[in-house]
Parts: sequence; structure tokens; C-alpha cells
Amino acid sequence: MNYLDKTDESYNKYYKLYKASWCRKSGLPMYGKKDWNTVQEQELYSITRAKKAKIEIDTETVCAWYRMPQGYVPLFKKKVIV
Repeated sequence: MNYLDKTDESYNKYYKLYKASWCRKSGLPMYGKKDWNTVQEQELYSITRAKKAKIEIDTETVCAWYRMPQGYVPLFKKKVIV
């Protein structure tokens, strides 16, 4: 299952965020404002946060979801460069 599909079932085109029902189906952790410390400890990044921090992320594998006022954004792990 590709969690980043932008269909009517999964994605709100107006807000450009994923729907809660879609995120629940994924079975991945769903974080909110209260869980921010956990997100930072696990080094999870949204695309926007990674760009600001100038960090490369693996955008193919969604690790979790983060709650925004109108939906959810996917969170990704930092790329490990060997």
C-alpha cells in the first residue's frame, strides 16, 4: 500500500493534507502537538521541516503522521549516508 497516494479517499486537495481515516488505515503512529518531544527524539521530519534544517530524508517510506489543524502530514526518517 502506497501511503502517499493522493486520491479522494486519502487526500484533501484544498488543505493539501492527508485525511485521518487514511492515516488510521496505515497503522502507523499518529502524533500531535503533545508528542513533539517524541518526534524530535526519533528524528522524524516532515518535508518542510527537513528543508528548513537542510537534512536529506527518505521520502519513499512514511514512518508516522503528524497532526496539523486540518489533517495530517507524513513524517520520514533522516537518510543515513555511508
